[in-house]
This record gives sequence, C-alpha cells and structure tokens, in this order.
Amino acid sequence: MPRNAAVEAAPVTNSNHGISSEDPWDEVGFHRPLAGFWYELAVMIFHVLSGGTVTIILYPLMFPYPESRGYYAAATSLFVVFFTAFDLGTANVINRFIGEVHVKDPKKAILYLQYFSWYQMITGLVQITGIAAWALAFPPGNLAYMTWIWLVFSTTQYPAMTHVFKSAMEAMQQFNKTALITLLEGELLQRSTEVIFVLLFRFFGINSHAFGEILFIAIGLTLGKYLDNFIVMVISAKLFKKNIKGMGIRVRDIFRHDFDASTVKECLAFGFKTGFPGVISGGVSFIVLGMWLNHVPQYTTYVALFELGSSLTNYMRIELKLGGGIAEAYLNGKKALARYYIGQAWRFDGLIQFLLVGIMCVVVMVLQPIFILLGMDNYVYAIPFIIPTIIRNFERPFGNLVAAILAGTDHPNMHLLLSFVKMGLELVSWLILIVILGLPQSKGLPVIAWIMPCGDLAAVLIIDLISYIYIHRKILKLSVPWYQAFIAPAIATGIIIVAGFLYSRFIFTPMVDRFGTVVAILPMALIFLVLNPFFLYLPLTALLGAWDGGSLASFKKATRISGFARFIVGPMYRTLNWTAARARLHDKFSMDDAAALQEAHALMKLKKMRT
Repeated sequence: MPRNAAVEAAPVTNSNHGISSEDPWDEVGFHRPLAGFWYELAVMIFHVLSGGTVTIILYPLMFPYPESRGYYAAATSLFVVFFTAFDLGTANVINRFIGEVHVKDPKKAILYLQYFSWYQMITGLVQITGIAAWALAFPPGNLAYMTWIWLVFSTTQYPAMTHVFKSAMEAMQQFNKTALITLLEGELLQRSTEVIFVLLFRFFGINSHAFGEILFIAIGLTLGKYLDNFIVMVISAKLFKKNIKGMGIRVRDIFRHDFDASTVKECLAFGFKTGFPGVISGGVSFIVLGMWLNHVPQYTTYVALFELGSSLTNYMRIELKLGGGIAEAYLNGKKALARYYIGQAWRFDGLIQFLLVGIMCVVVMVLQPIFILLGMDNYVYAIPFIIPTIIRNFERPFGNLVAAILAGTDHPNMHLLLSFVKMGLELVSWLILIVILGLPQSKGLPVIAWIMPCGDLAAVLIIDLISYIYIHRKILKLSVPWYQAFIAPAIATGIIIVAGFLYSRFIFTPMVDRFGTVVAILPMALIFLVLNPFFLYLPLTALLGAWDGGSLASFKKATRISGFARFIVGPMYRTLNWTAARARLHDKFSMDDAAALQEAHALMKLKKMRT
C-alpha cells in the first residue's frame, strides 16, 4: 500500500490516548469538507434538474417578458452597497471565531452567535426604515416602478439572522446538515415559493392597468425569494440542537444577550476589516450599474439574457468549502493541517471545475435547437453569454479561497488592503470598457456577452496572484498540486469536448434532421450528462495520474459519510479505484500528508478535552 494511502486510511484516533469519535463528522480531518463537497455536488445535480425543469416548463410562463426579471435585477442591485455596509459588524465573524473556539470552549461560541443574531436584527430594522423613507420621499422620476420593488425588497432585511444556525454548523464543518438545509431551501422551499408567487402576482398583474403585469411579476419574485427563510430557520434550529448535544449549551441560548462589550469590540473590529471590502465592492457595482444604465440602451433586456445564461452555469459555483477548518487548524497552532486543507481544496476544485466545463461546453453545442423546440425563441440570444460566464466562474473557487485563508488565519488588515486595490482595478476596467472605449454601445450583443461576465476578470486575476504570493511568503508555505488540479483534468476535459463536438456534428445533427430534436437529445444527454462523470472523465483523470493512494483513501472515507450523496460518490469511488490500480501514473504526483495527520490527532485530543 502506498504511504499516503496508509496515512489516509487511518482514522483520526489515537489509541495511546483514547482519542476516538463515534461520529466521523466529529472527527478532525479533511474527510469532512470532502464529504461536504459531495453533498453539495448532489444538491447541485438536483438544482440542475429542478432548475432546468423550471426553466424549460415554467420559465416562459413565469417570465414571458425578459424585462420582468430585469426589473428585479436592476432594482435590487441598487441596494447591494447599503445592505453590505450594515453587515460589516458580522462579516466573516462566524467562520473566524466559531471555527476556532468551538473545539475548546463551546460556551464562548454561543456568545459570538448571540452577538451575530442581535446585531442583524437591530440593523435590519434600521435598513427597512431607511429604505422606506428614502423610496417614498425621493421616488425616481423615470423609474417610478422600482419604488414598489424597493419597499417589498427592504423587508428581507428583518430579522436577517435566519441563517445563523446553518452558518454555525458550516463553521463546525457539519456539512451533511448544511447540505440538507441548502437542498430544502434552494430547491424545494424557495423554488416552490418563487413559482407560486410569480404566477400568482402575474395573474393579478394582467388585470391591473395601474401597475401592469411586468411590475407585478417582479414583486412576486421578490416575495418568493424571502418567505421561505423562516421555514428554513426552524429546520436549521432542529439540526443545530442535535449538533450541540452534550456541549452544555442550548438553542435558545442564542437569543439571549450574555455577550459583553469586549465581544462586541472584537467582532466589530474583525468584521469591519474583512467586510468593508464588500461595501467597496457594492459601491463599485452601484457605479458600474450607473454606467450600464446611462450608456447602454435596453440594459434591462441584456441583463435578463445574461441572468438566464448565468443560471445555466450557476452550478459551476460549486466549490470545496472548508468552513471553519482553516481557523480551527491554524489558530490552534496546526499549520501543516491548514496547509493540507488548502492544497486539497485546490485539487478537488480543479478536478470538478474542469468536469463541469466539459459538460457545459458540450451542452452549448446543442442548446439552440433545444430553445427553439421549447418555444423560447426570445431567449436564444442568452446562449452567447454562456461560454464567457463559464470562464468567469472557473476563477471563483480559487479567488474565494484567498478570502477564506486570510480570514481563517486572522489577517484582516491584508485582506482589507488587497481588496481595496482589487476594487480600484475593477472600477478602472469597467470605466475603460463602457465609458472610454464604449464597446457595449458600438459592438452590441457579441461584445456585451463577453463584457458582462468577464469585464473585471483581468483585475481579479492580478489580485489573486498577488494574494497567493503574500500568503505563501508571509503566512504559511503553500503546497499546490498543480498537475493533479489543472494539467491532468485539463487533458481529460479536452478529450471530452472533442468527443462532444464529433458526436454533435456526426450523430446529433443527422438525428435531428431524421427523428427530431427530442429523440436526438436523449442519447446525448445520457452519454455526456449521466455516464460521462462516472465512466469517461474521472477514469481519464485516474489514468493521467490526478489521483494518488492518499486521495483515494480519503475519498473512500468520505464516501461512507456522504449520506444521500452516496448514489453519486459510491460509483465514482469504485470506478476511480478500479482505474487507478491499472494506471501507470498512479502515485506519481502524490501529496505528503504525514504532518497534517499528526496535527489532526493533536487537535482531536484538544477537542475531546473541551467542557
């Protein structure tokens, strides 16, 4: 057995000290975020299926005019900076502080959750009052319809702490519970409330000559995205109660106010340093929105097309979430474990991103006849937005990891500085593209389709590079598995895309001509959406050396605790394990994880000693 496989196969226990865990989700180790990753992937698949169903069957009925969704996007975008500013006092607080103290002092963790809840509720009331007063006193003359959307949208800021239980469990790396909440919230509850309220308000809007159908649809969408939060809060509290059993704390303790001035000062200082960049980002977004509205005719139509194209690629936002893992390791003196978490995040984010890129590129090849078949002729122009959005989404997991590292290692000042520089570069990029060069106005849809998702990409990549250099030199030495994360997956994805192109040209197109689009799409969907991940892409990555004994053993352990995601993860593991055993490049690019495992042992011992 390779050394890494033996290391990973060993449970996070220490027989010499009696350290063990009845529940693998309470053990310290990478298996928790990895299992959470597979949970999220299962939720994403359900999202694609349910979202595709809604888009195909109900989207034309819910949003017959692109402007109706554009109204919502334009109106709500105006308050991004306002909402973010009021969230400064809680920015990154839960992952940073709960991630550190839940291991050694659960009762102190409750104080941070109390602060979070009360801060959100009090500032939420201030936001609702301020928006209502401003909207009624200064209604926009040429955009009067937005006043009603603003008034309804402002109510979403109270109580504004409905996700406190989910956030706490994510910081504790209880990803099995947070994945269940995400599934209920995003795909069952919110999806249902969106459909119900949009269709209901459209019915009322058809008969309202004063307000009109488009405005009523936008208001219904606003309400549908909000009302499910209260149901989710109750479910989250029930799951959180199970998670804290035996810690000497209760769910209702979160609604008390036992925290003192020192807790407030500590949280406010950290929150302002890590959250203020979000205000700057919101301000940049507000200015950029003004540029689009003032310089680009029919912006609401373009943004609606962009949102539809983005919705088809939103699943690419999936990433391996470490929760409070970095803070738990680094702030308790376990730098090797923190380094290992970061390296594995790069590995799995790269593997999955390339898988999703390959799938989406094949889908784009056959999307136009599908749209036409479904009577969505008005939305065919959303297709040019998809490839640029894929490119933009590919960066997000690695950019988000920068913020997670700086927050989890308690470096808020550097996070603040780098974010300021990033926002400045982004603003300059948009100013050049929209105002100075006037590319959207002069070049039209082909250029707009690239600028909307990728206009700030160059600025983002520059700051990502600078950030990782700083982290590597000043915080902890990074160990990035370049070959396993990028080179091998890229080769496998290239093979899948070429196969998809050949299939589309020589099989799909002739089948459309002879049998119709419906018959032609079924075998293609089966091959590239269902069978591809299990029997094409992942085996290719194994043959190319993207997996080693350690990662496979870790995968096996995560499979056992993947719950409802096991129907995906089980076949994946078996296929990978069979292929890797026959791959000549297997274990040629393995990561050293011995020091990480030793530190996991030590951290588990500390966790067992908590009272």
